[in-house]
Amino acid sequence: MNLEFTREELEFQQSIRDWMQVNVPDDIKRCSAIGEMSGKELQQKWERLLGKQGWLALTWPKQYGGPGWTATQRYIFDLERAMAGAPPTSPFGVAMVGPVL
Repeated sequence: MNLEFTREELEFQQSIRDWMQVNVPDDIKRCSAIGEMSGKELQQKWERLLGKQGWLALTWPKQYGGPGWTATQRYIFDLERAMAGAPPTSPFGVAMVGPVL
């Protein structure tokens, strides 16, 4: 089994990294750097940024408003998100309730 990323996955990773460097606000990075949970206001700010990019409902297929990413792409996104000091999305709403609906 080959566990290395493909060339396309590496390109995807770089595009996510580049976006994170430009778009993760400093106040969100500071909150993560000191190990605090982001408050409601910061969480909503972050999720609005993801929504504008089409990355809020990460596990959803494209036809339902998600990015249509593979499991590997979602892993890469989460890795780069964490490395950029950004919080995960809220565990409710799009992650838990949305798929049930």
